[in-house]
Amino acid sequence: MGWHLLQQRLGDRGWKWLICGLCGLCLLMLAIEFSFGINPMLERRYGSVGMEESFGIDPHRTGTHRVPIEHLQPGSELALMGAQLGDQLSFDHHFDRWRKLSLDGRAGPEQVRVTLWHEGVPRPLTLTAAPQRFSAVEIFDYLSRFFLAVQAVLFALLIGLKRPDHTAYRALALCFFYLSLSFFFTFNFMPRGPLFSAAKLMQLATLPLIWYCTVRFAALYSPTRAAWLRALLRFSMPTYTGVVACGIASMIWFGLGFEAPWLGPFTVLLLVSSMALTLVCLFGGYQSSGGEMRQRHAWVLASFCIGSIPSFLVWIPGSDVRVAGVPLNIVLALCGQGFMYVGLMYAVLKHRVFNFDFAVSRAVVFSAISLMVLSAFSIVKWLTGHWVQEHEQGKSMLVDTAIAMVIIVVLSRVQISMETRIKNLLFSHWHENEQALRRFAKEAEHYTGTEGLLSGLHKALERFTGQAGCVIYLRLAGGGYAQAFNSIPRCAHLLDPDDGLVAALRGRAGAQALAEVNGTEAKGAQAFPMSYRGQLNGLVVLGEKHGDTSYRPDELAVLEFVINRVGLDLQALAAAKMERELARLAKANEAQREQLAKLEASHPARGS
Repeated sequence: MGWHLLQQRLGDRGWKWLICGLCGLCLLMLAIEFSFGINPMLERRYGSVGMEESFGIDPHRTGTHRVPIEHLQPGSELALMGAQLGDQLSFDHHFDRWRKLSLDGRAGPEQVRVTLWHEGVPRPLTLTAAPQRFSAVEIFDYLSRFFLAVQAVLFALLIGLKRPDHTAYRALALCFFYLSLSFFFTFNFMPRGPLFSAAKLMQLATLPLIWYCTVRFAALYSPTRAAWLRALLRFSMPTYTGVVACGIASMIWFGLGFEAPWLGPFTVLLLVSSMALTLVCLFGGYQSSGGEMRQRHAWVLASFCIGSIPSFLVWIPGSDVRVAGVPLNIVLALCGQGFMYVGLMYAVLKHRVFNFDFAVSRAVVFSAISLMVLSAFSIVKWLTGHWVQEHEQGKSMLVDTAIAMVIIVVLSRVQISMETRIKNLLFSHWHENEQALRRFAKEAEHYTGTEGLLSGLHKALERFTGQAGCVIYLRLAGGGYAQAFNSIPRCAHLLDPDDGLVAALRGRAGAQALAEVNGTEAKGAQAFPMSYRGQLNGLVVLGEKHGDTSYRPDELAVLEFVINRVGLDLQALAAAKMERELARLAKANEAQREQLAKLEASHPARGS
């Protein structure tokens, strides 16, 4: 684990150079591999020795270079030489096992030296690559792996460069980098040589590090950890680190061409322990956190489950369920990884995250509506098709065309109408809260006094946040900020001009999470400025919502709009008050001038 100790001790600049170098090297290897793979993919043919290998944790083939012949192509050179199902085949250049052979070399189709094991008796052979058609599944697998690898490299760069100051984010960036090397896991097109050997060896060696970095990220992501979780990590991490180190050594041993019969059970142990530790750390962080951080944990936990559980199933023997020749576990694993990448990026880099329950409930409801509408139109088409006689071809085509036009014209309107009704039925309280707050913002300009306006704002915010608590501070003549209204217990009555929250809001036009502010006496979840031309005239602090849920981005946007508008109304009231005061002073000054003129008229000046 010295490599990870090294990257932890690097400064931000050194770390950025390191992650850029690693990602650049990976992108170079991916580009070289794809340059060799694009032509066979377009021609939809590759070179094969006549047998194919399935992947997963199987005691009969994991950790050994003797590959059991499970699928033998009839009429192939290997079959003609007497190979049978159940025999074993080993490649003299053991990395040839993970290559698609070339058909267009300078000397013709590529030749490989192998050893055929029949009933334990070795038989050396030299086989010539024969043309084999690509299946749609193989094309999907290769292109999906390439896309995910490039995506993982870009995510590693983005996280590594944007968040270089936190150990958890460094671990996540390295995890994405190691995931990009998984592109070399199954089959590739690079020719035999040092470059492909290095790429495959790197993939094998870094496979345990993917899980190690995942565990480190899960353990370090939360700023607060429960006592039981800290005790568990102190007890388990040294043992787990030893297991990972042994896994790396075993993978390198196997990659160098040696037999490693213990590799299968050991890989299962590593996967199970890594998944258990990651889930425990994420769940512990979710329990001990609140507000925005709890929502981030919910997204991370969901993303991890979506990506890791289908990938874990790939390794389980007997999970290779196929539908029309398509292995569902491979498809689910690749799709799950794509969703996991996006979910993790959203959770760790987005400044604000959606309330997880809110996002999922809306997605499920509206997806169900779309499915119901499509199903209804499918049933209508099926029933109509039974009404039309099969021999009336012209009439059948006319009906199909009419149904297609109905679907195009009516489907979108029906779906929008149903979604609007469902939204009003299931999410009406969110919509009503927002409309009530916006109505107050429109009515705010009609208040004639500051106290009445602030009282109305306080009540509106309490209603909108579900009585989460609200404190309104106004600027004093001396520069400090005093409470005008307060419903958050133990909140500071006076904020110093140099308070951390005051300093943070002076340069902001939107919401500020209090968890991100240091050196403040204020208590709550979110703060909003009431500024005018760079002058912070007041601020509003909202308390934690019930259930430790965070404020959704749409809620924060509405709050920013309303509080900013009230701040402008306060400035207008202050300006109107100043105008009235100036008018009063001018009137008083005019009265004094008139009185002075009368005095001068009644007492004319005497001559000298």
